[in-house]
Amino acid sequence: MLELRGARLASDAAAPVWRSALGEEKRWAKQVPPGTGDESWAEQFREYKAQRLQLRYDLKDAIEQHDFAKLSAVKAAWEGAFGFPFVAADDVRERLAMGHQLVPGVCIKHRRFGYRGVVVACEPWCNAPAAWRAQMGTPSL
Repeated sequence: MLELRGARLASDAAAPVWRSALGEEKRWAKQVPPGTGDESWAEQFREYKAQRLQLRYDLKDAIEQHDFAKLSAVKAAWEGAFGFPFVAADDVRERLAMGHQLVPGVCIKHRRFGYRGVVVACEPWCNAPAAWRAQMGTPSL
């Protein structure tokens, strides 16, 4: 067990939580999350999100025009995570697929806190301060 200034490490090193003798918990996050500043990733992310957003526009157009054949094809592409950059590696495809439904205009309900919202923008990495990421328990965002 690791102890520092009277607090014990109460979790793993990936998302450290320090617990004091009084039970108070402090979370910690790296100042810069992994992957921040990787322009190759950012370019692939933006390309993927642009293609996914175009699919949303195509869905809207098919609905407005009552073109059910097109609607069926576009819906299948949307649900199948279509839009990967042609030369993306498998690990990049996996990372992109995790947020394949999150494009501007999509309504969401937060899993953990239950609030509702609308996606207004997408960024290739989390720009939130380290203190916020630590408090939310997501130090690797």
